[in-house]
Amino acid sequence: MLFASPQQRAQETARLAFPHSSPFLLEGLRERDWGQLENRPVSELLPRDQTPEGGEPWADMIDRVRMAITEAQRFAAAHVPVCVAHSGVIRAVRHLTGGAADGPSPANTTPYLFSPGPEGWRETLLEQKDTRWIA
Repeated sequence: MLFASPQQRAQETARLAFPHSSPFLLEGLRERDWGQLENRPVSELLPRDQTPEGGEPWADMIDRVRMAITEAQRFAAAHVPVCVAHSGVIRAVRHLTGGAADGPSPANTTPYLFSPGPEGWRETLLEQKDTRWIA
């Protein structure tokens, strides 16, 4: 099943990547609210653990993304949930799966697979477009 952030750019990416699937919009997949720093270059943003004035705390974003991923898993049931979201959401998922949120910036329009394994979660950058697993 296909899920997307309610933000326009994620919805457009979902439609382009999966033209035969309509995404379910999940509010929890939206990008972090940077408050007064919104639309500023990344180099001007505060470290993730600091809350910009009028913005969303990192811990709140982690909780929001956790709830959205849980909801996507519940709706997808036996299928793999595919989420089209933003780099901050991918960083939050990295954090939730035991990875480093401060690692390299996720590439735009690039699929990442997060899968459980015997030694913990694994993040895999998918090299080729493969939509066979979309139900």
